[in-house]
Amino acid sequence: MMVDIYYNLSFKTWSAISEEKKRRKQEKKTMVQKRFCDELALIIDQPRQVSGNTNDGNTARRSLYNATCSAEITGVDMNLITRFYIILQALSSGVMINTEKFGSYVMETTRIYVSNYEW
Repeated sequence: MMVDIYYNLSFKTWSAISEEKKRRKQEKKTMVQKRFCDELALIIDQPRQVSGNTNDGNTARRSLYNATCSAEITGVDMNLITRFYIILQALSSGVMINTEKFGSYVMETTRIYVSNYEW
């Protein structure tokens, strides 16, 4: 999700329909893939031979854990990246959580997300 925001940040729409937007999106994708590989040793958004792509839970966890670097690479709000990391950790922890507080936290994260990236 974080890289999808970055890919389309310059034209602020969820789809790149025109050839110009497709070209810009591909340039950004290439750059962000290189930086994640160089700076965090992560291979992101690459197809796998068997099925799917390299965007799995471990990749998400490592990129979100390094919120400062990920924010610098993508331009996505660091607070939002940190909140995504906390949500991922809570959901995958197996520990009992206060669902009311967690729901409030998720809703506040949603509000931040929508206010920053309403497109």
